[in-house]
Amino acid sequence: MRNEVKSKLHSATVKIHFSFDMWSGPNQHSYQAIVAHWLDGHGTLHAALLSLHCFEGAHSGINQAEHLWHKLQLYDILPFVGMFNVDNASNNDTALVEVARHLRDAGYASFDPIQARLRCFSHVLNLVVKAILWGKDVEAFELNHQAAEAELGPIHDWQCKGPLKKLHNCLTYILKTPQ
Repeated sequence: MRNEVKSKLHSATVKIHFSFDMWSGPNQHSYQAIVAHWLDGHGTLHAALLSLHCFEGAHSGINQAEHLWHKLQLYDILPFVGMFNVDNASNNDTALVEVARHLRDAGYASFDPIQARLRCFSHVLNLVVKAILWGKDVEAFELNHQAAEAELGPIHDWQCKGPLKKLHNCLTYILKTPQ
């Protein structure tokens, strides 16, 4: 399977772009996913999951970069590295600086980690909606909301928020759909 994906990646006619993210599952394990996005010779957009693995250690940018760097080498795509679409976590800045250092050491000095970082629009939109709906202290609101919902049930939530809650639910649905 990896050789098939590698072959397709090498059909890219422009730079290969990436998205990666980390999260903790309900089982208390951490995961990292890395996805490549590219156009082939016919202008067809492709995406491939390069890695989905249980992540050991801290979610630091350096740790993320080491795994990312390993995958870039494994798929032999160092000359094709383009942009990275990631969320706003500061460890992603660190990860891309570290990838840039690796690329520079490998002879690919043109990669600029600041220019190559795209902010994930879905994540930004989610932060904006939360700020509009709940203000600065989202965590306190969510704790309060959970306590109220446990006591009064989900109908109370609809009564308290009305149209704003409907907007929130619509955006939540949109953000959960495949991109």
